[in-house]
Amino acid sequence: MGQALVDSGESLTTLFYISWGFTTLGLVCFVLFLPPPTRDPPPSLASLLLKSNSRGRASVEAKEQREDGVEDVVAEERGGCREVWNELSVLYTGNRLIQWSVFWMVMYGMNQMIGNYYQNQIYAIDPDAKFGYLEAAMEALAVLGALGAYRSAEFVSRATGAIIFLGSAATGLCYLLATSISDLIAVATLNVIPMGIYGYMITLASALIALDALTPRYAVAFSINTFISLGLATIIQQIAALMEATTNGYYVIAAIASFVLALYGMMTSGRSLFNQIYSTHQ
Repeated sequence: MGQALVDSGESLTTLFYISWGFTTLGLVCFVLFLPPPTRDPPPSLASLLLKSNSRGRASVEAKEQREDGVEDVVAEERGGCREVWNELSVLYTGNRLIQWSVFWMVMYGMNQMIGNYYQNQIYAIDPDAKFGYLEAAMEALAVLGALGAYRSAEFVSRATGAIIFLGSAATGLCYLLATSISDLIAVATLNVIPMGIYGYMITLASALIALDALTPRYAVAFSINTFISLGLATIIQQIAALMEATTNGYYVIAAIASFVLALYGMMTSGRSLFNQIYSTHQ
C-alpha cells in the first residue's frame, strides 16, 4: 500500500497517518482480542536462580514430614545455579527439539544478515526498483509459509531431518544463485523464496520445540537459540567486514551456512532411518 501511494504521488504525511492508524489498530487488537493464556506461566529462571537454597531445604523437610513422593516438590522448591542448569539440561532433551534448535541457531541469524543486505543487492541492479512491493512479497510469502507449517505440522513432525535438509538446501541454492544473476525479477524472486521457506520452518520449529519440551519453560529455548544465533551472526559479519566482503560475499556466507545445516539435516535423517531399520530387525 505504501509503495502504491508513493507511486501515485502521495506525500509522506499521508503515509505517516496510515502507518499510525495501522499501529493503533494493532494496539486495540492486542488489548481487546488477544486470546487468554491456556495455562499459568511458570516462575522465571531468574526467580529460580535467586531462590534461597536454605529456604528450599526447609520447605522440603516440612513436606517430607507430611506426605510421600515429594521429589517433584523438592525440584520446584530448590534454587540456585545448579537448579537453573538442571532446568536447562531438561529443556534441551529430545532429538527433535535439539535438531530444531540447531536450525534456529544457524538460520535465524543468517536470515537477519540477509535482511540487512538484500536491498543493496537489488539497488546494485536497479536503483529505482520498487522496494515496497518486494518487501510486501517477502512478508506475504513468510505468512503463507507460517500457515503452511500450521497445516502440515502433524505430517512433517515425523521427518524433521528431511525437512531441515530440503529447506536449508533450497535456501542456500537461492542465495548462491542470487549472486550470479543480474536480472531484477530473478534476483527478487530468489530473495523472496527463502523468506517463505524461513517463515515455514521457524514456525514449525517454534511449535515442535514447545511440544517436545519436558519443562513448561520452553520459551527459554527461543531466547537462548536467538541469542546464540545473533551472536554467531555478529561474529561472522565482523570477520566479513574486516575482510571487506561485498554484498554478494554475505550471500555466499549465508549459502555456506545453509548448506552446512542441510548436511546436518541429512545426517540426522539418515541416522533416524538407520535406527528405525535396526529396531525393526531386532
